[in-house]
Amino acid sequence: MDMVRREAGTEEHSATERKGLTPREVQVLTLVAMGHTRDKTAASLGTSGHTVQNQMLDILLRLGVHTTLQASLTAVEQGIINPREIVKIRGISDPAAILSRLSHRERVVLATMSLNGGRKSSYEEMADTLGVSPHTIKNHLARIYTAFGVRNGTFAVMLFVAAEASRPPTSIVK
Repeated sequence: MDMVRREAGTEEHSATERKGLTPREVQVLTLVAMGHTRDKTAASLGTSGHTVQNQMLDILLRLGVHTTLQASLTAVEQGIINPREIVKIRGISDPAAILSRLSHRERVVLATMSLNGGRKSSYEEMADTLGVSPHTIKNHLARIYTAFGVRNGTFAVMLFVAAEASRPPTSIVK
């Protein structure tokens, strides 16, 4: 939790405010990106679930998105939160090793969620994109969430993004 509090320290304070989020909103978004529920986030911050819900609504409005996954990915794109720090706070030093536990298709499901920025995250839309049934998507997501010990896709996608960010760049020039 101390690392989460440091994320909103004075050094990042002005940069974060320019992006439209307060330091407290960055704390809330960081915990949500870690896969915390509203109640767990509230307990971590010593506030109520209702307050966290209102803060998340403000975050969604300020970032111009509709879901917590979209908010987390937008925050990564804007440099508000760092996915490698998110997974490090959760005690994961090598996100690529965690991802290697997943099947190829499960990694494709995570990649699809990440690349679509959470916009095509319904089972039906993802199934259509990948050419499989919605039931198959639901099963893959259940296995992913179980493997990561989470209840939603936000942290799973943060783990995927962190693993991709730590991969060495590939060259197409020989």
